[in-house]
Amino acid sequence: MRATYMSGTPRKYDTLSAFGGLNTREEHGPAEFAATKNTACGEFPAVSARKRRARLRALSGCRGMTGEDALAWAEGTALYYNGTAVPGLTLTATEKQFARMGAWLYIHPDGVAYNTLDGSVKRAGNRWPAAGQTHGPVIYTLAKDDGTDYGNYTVADTAPESPENGALWMDSSAVPHVLKQYSAGSGTWVTLVTTFIRIAAANIALNFHEHDTVTFDKSEVAGVEGDMILYQVHRDEANAGAGDYLVVAGVLDAAVTQVSQMSVTRRVPAMDFITGWNNRIWGCSSANHEVYACALGEFWNWYSFPGTAADSWQATVGTPGEFTGMAATQSYLLLFKEHCVHKVYGGKPSEYQLYEEQKEGIRAGSFRSPVSINGVLYYHGPGGIYAYSGGTARKISEALTGDFYNAVSGAEGERLYLSMEEEGGGAGFYCYDTARGIWHREDDTRAAGFGRAGGTLYYAGEDGYLYSVSGEMSRYAAEGTAGTEEPPEYLLETHAYGQEITPRKLVRKLMLRAELPEEGSTLDVSVKYDEGNWILARRCAGQAGSRGRTIPVSLRRCDHFRLRLEGRGPVKLQSLAMVYSRGTERS
Repeated sequence: MRATYMSGTPRKYDTLSAFGGLNTREEHGPAEFAATKNTACGEFPAVSARKRRARLRALSGCRGMTGEDALAWAEGTALYYNGTAVPGLTLTATEKQFARMGAWLYIHPDGVAYNTLDGSVKRAGNRWPAAGQTHGPVIYTLAKDDGTDYGNYTVADTAPESPENGALWMDSSAVPHVLKQYSAGSGTWVTLVTTFIRIAAANIALNFHEHDTVTFDKSEVAGVEGDMILYQVHRDEANAGAGDYLVVAGVLDAAVTQVSQMSVTRRVPAMDFITGWNNRIWGCSSANHEVYACALGEFWNWYSFPGTAADSWQATVGTPGEFTGMAATQSYLLLFKEHCVHKVYGGKPSEYQLYEEQKEGIRAGSFRSPVSINGVLYYHGPGGIYAYSGGTARKISEALTGDFYNAVSGAEGERLYLSMEEEGGGAGFYCYDTARGIWHREDDTRAAGFGRAGGTLYYAGEDGYLYSVSGEMSRYAAEGTAGTEEPPEYLLETHAYGQEITPRKLVRKLMLRAELPEEGSTLDVSVKYDEGNWILARRCAGQAGSRGRTIPVSLRRCDHFRLRLEGRGPVKLQSLAMVYSRGTERS
């Protein structure tokens, strides 16, 4: 950051009045700090203590969090939306990923979605009979597309003699067989281009939908196998599913009753990561080296390929290594590996194009780190924190030394918050001001997940509580638990300043300008000379309504010195002036 100099003849002051943030490198500016704790740049150009967070409610094992219109999180085996557990929905006790598709909130790996408007729940995958169960007889009948019978028809290699108008003939000389209908007006047999098979069995229609693409396995009827579209799904609710049937395209000479076991499955691919983009849920699989998109608006159809703009979509990638995360922008979808990014463009399957770009991707374990702020995507990569806006991935964490792992991120306004495991153990909660390029390390908090709702950023702490970063007491606050944290302890520690600027110019005194606007807030100013111990130089207490004070600190002779400011409660450091005096050639 810049140093502002006060003029004079001779010059006696150098004043720092625009403070940077944390910079742990050897190369740093005079207004940057070697260490920070619970500080922020919200009062820029001053540096201040961060806002107090609010503890809102207890969480019993948060396994994932997201937010948009309202906050949602997985707690134990329950989904909470807008602060209330969703009734009738039981999740697996695993870590969750969330993706939005319209009003649907999709939950991975459970493959279930919650409709945030009407409260309904729908599962992506479905199987009849359910795993571990058996079924009764399955009856196959030639039918119309609505499931009604064709009635009587003749099966023969040659046409029936003297047919009546509308008579049906299954021409068995054709391969496959063809159903024809007699037209007395033209005196010809007209081929019915598409015929259908009704497949009836108890509860076979349960949780299937019209136009689903399903997979038939071990059917005894030729042609009823593999992936097929359901043209009609009839659920007999009045009789507990006894009269259920499905309708698929096919041809059948005569009714067939199957007693051996078969199955009908609506499949969902095994995916490592998911995201939502352009009214579809997208996913990727490292094991299969594939990218998937569900059918348009139908998160339950992943293998639907009738040849329309609403089709599902799949593609294979040839780059080595495992996928490490996904993210979406308005213009394209991003699939990350550690050292490359795959980008998908296009508005429909026939237009989708998959490109490969060699750039730093998401670090393994940091799949919860991507977050978008003002059209720029921020994420944790192998070499640090990156900003990506469509071209190169620009590293923004040069000021942070050491290595980081398993980053989780969230955004509030123009501020990026990250909770990361740190090299050597422990965790750090960091804030990056994207507008000013300033970092601050707040504390050792480890967040399990972030979510933003109503402009407020929340996180699930590993201490088992839900917090708001800005201290807002929102609708998620629980009586008896909610409260604003005590004023946090803060710390600012400078890099070393040389006392001797020139043989005739020595720093003799420091003049700090600071505000402590509340009773109970404190500020201790300590100095470390050369490699000695910290020595308390000044101690200040806050006053209600204080508008600032000047705090002088005299320095003794040394080669270099460091400054530490620490205390508790609201504080704002407005400036730091170094007061010089003339020395001698020997002093």
